[in-house]
Amino acid sequence: RGSNGGVIHSNTAEKTDPINMGRRDFRFTAGTEKFDVISGGARFGNTFDDWGNRFICNIRNPLMHIVLPTEYLMRNRYLPVTSAINDVAVAGDSIAVYRASPPEPWRVINAKRLASDPNSRSPRSEQHATGFVTSSAGATVYRGTAYPPEYYGNAFIGEVAGNLVMRYLMQPDGVTFTARRAHDKVEFLASTDNWFRPVNFLNAPDGTLHVLDMYRENIEHPWSIPDDIKAHLDLTSGRDRGRIYRLVPPEFPTDYQKPAPPRLGSASIKTLVSELENPNVWWRDTAHRLIFERQDPAAVPLLKQLFQQSASPLARLHALWSLEGLKVLTDDTLLQALADSEPEIRRTAIRLAEKRMNQNEKLQIKILALA
Repeated sequence: RGSNGGVIHSNTAEKTDPINMGRRDFRFTAGTEKFDVISGGARFGNTFDDWGNRFICNIRNPLMHIVLPTEYLMRNRYLPVTSAINDVAVAGDSIAVYRASPPEPWRVINAKRLASDPNSRSPRSEQHATGFVTSSAGATVYRGTAYPPEYYGNAFIGEVAGNLVMRYLMQPDGVTFTARRAHDKVEFLASTDNWFRPVNFLNAPDGTLHVLDMYRENIEHPWSIPDDIKAHLDLTSGRDRGRIYRLVPPEFPTDYQKPAPPRLGSASIKTLVSELENPNVWWRDTAHRLIFERQDPAAVPLLKQLFQQSASPLARLHALWSLEGLKVLTDDTLLQALADSEPEIRRTAIRLAEKRMNQNEKLQIKILALA
């Protein structure tokens, strides 16, 4: 991640220009030398909603939306843009959290020291041992099927130092989003265990969220702790531990049997295309990835049929991108997509038509009509 900048060099024999991160993120295509700098630059957290909107988080910024992609901003290097990112949720050093665990003694000592120092410029959150967001991590949009419908599309963020998980409700707001806490003065999940460190989450095959618990006694970066206090701490304590939890709703069957691990890797191309209609994102995304990796021409007629006949807008979205990934997306299919009843499909079609619209008058006319 690019919060501290940096330069990326290729380690291959082929000479390539270094990539200057400049407080941005980067992406790469596996098995190739293709690297791209993209908008971003937070610390830990990277997630997407169903339509490809990307969200990240920073320690005191629980949820941020990437509004302006770098490839568009680079068209005019002289355009003064303050930021390509929007704080979807309230950010800063005064965001209250409600932990169930006691404050660590070292944290109490450090907070009192900072609060009593008239020359201290530390954030308000550092002058209190508990009560404020200081370590947002692992922002993840829930896109599974096991929870009640009102949870779908919610964002879950770990407050790692506070041993808790926050839940946010998101709403569209123009070209971006707003988010608010799901409940007032209570957290979605709060542990009494000071070692509980929810650093990331995963939409699992069974439709639940899995929590990645780093389970460390101390989670702070060494730079964040004064040397005299650090001398009394073991910053490696817990390095041999770590836990994974599955979060299940109260009505989850008590006799629940863990399903057999998915085996999509050996599934037929017909099965993979059919899984693009699965309401659970793990199955859709995994099938989509495997279709791209196989590059099987047998998928083409199945994907075209899915796009034309599926009642699921998400299935049609995956079909469009899969055809693009197989390099067989036609102008006729794009024209159909530009007339789709789902606005997000039309938006995707405009994006996919960018590089070819100047060679097709029908595409130009259709896109301009949507402006």
